[in-house]
Amino acid sequence: MNIPDWMPDEVSRVARRLSLSPGETLFCRGDEPKGLFIVESGEVRLSRVDLEGREITLFRAFDGDPVAEASLFSNAYHCDATAAAPTVVQLFPKAALLEAFDHDPPAARGFMAMLARQVMSLRTRLAAATDAIGQTHAMLSAAHLKYHLTTAALLTSAQIRQYDQLRGYGGSGTHDTGDLPIDPD
Repeated sequence: MNIPDWMPDEVSRVARRLSLSPGETLFCRGDEPKGLFIVESGEVRLSRVDLEGREITLFRAFDGDPVAEASLFSNAYHCDATAAAPTVVQLFPKAALLEAFDHDPPAARGFMAMLARQVMSLRTRLAAATDAIGQTHAMLSAAHLKYHLTTAALLTSAQIRQYDQLRGYGGSGTHDTGDLPIDPD
């Protein structure tokens, strides 16, 4: 079993083991939270449907990962949780866990330390992702600019006006091309 070392014994004693088949729902967005889940084996996929109806995966939880930590302090789950494989989870009831946090400072600190590690990990991953996106954007912008400058040098004024109209640039037909040679009509 993957019970965190900070978990109070009295909460572990009332925990329930749940087995899920692939595709089976653990909880749905809007449901009242039951407690904290720890994945014992398998995979739980947390997802939400966006405004355009696309399902977005928020997180994939594997062996030892907690699920629904924030929902301990909420009146409703913020997403759906579904088994992505044959999965076993431990459910630590919300009321028992919150009561233990009130009377067991080391357990509360252990839970907070776990949350702090998650925040640090997410910040690191977010920084790496945004850096990679920024680098990709810069490379694409440079390539896009190079393409336009090269293309502008090969086009006639009439072709540039037609291109402007197609691209929705107003069809002014004027460009600040600097020293680029543009053949007249």
